[in-house]
Amino acid sequence: MNLRMETTSAGVNWGEVCDIFEQVDLQCGSVENVQKAFENSQIVRFVYDGDKLIAIGRALTDFISQSSIYDVAVSPDYQKGGIGRQLVESLMQECDGTNILMCVYPGCEVFYKKFGFRLLKTGMARFRKPNWMSIRGFTE
Repeated sequence: MNLRMETTSAGVNWGEVCDIFEQVDLQCGSVENVQKAFENSQIVRFVYDGDKLIAIGRALTDFISQSSIYDVAVSPDYQKGGIGRQLVESLMQECDGTNILMCVYPGCEVFYKKFGFRLLKTGMARFRKPNWMSIRGFTE
């Protein structure tokens, strides 16, 4: 493997980003909206094996007190090899000193607990597609 992590969205093939979302059963929406979401985020990460995009993630932050990590996804062929850990650590490092919130796919909580994340007792969310989120186990 010839892995590299990019910290800008320059040259990203947004169709490949949507492909990774689909591979891990996350919603992509339109390619244009995915591009806007990443380009409007202060922190982005794209991991490549050679020229192949294999992992993504992004964060929103005020760099003072609050941050949120979103869209962390690793292509299934590359999972369990430490790439997700490196990706999350890189995003967290950029958010250092802030509270970090994130929504995780049900069943992935154990992975994120390794980084010090804890389940919220009072967290609430209002989603654009509440039925989709409920069916997949994100909400009650």
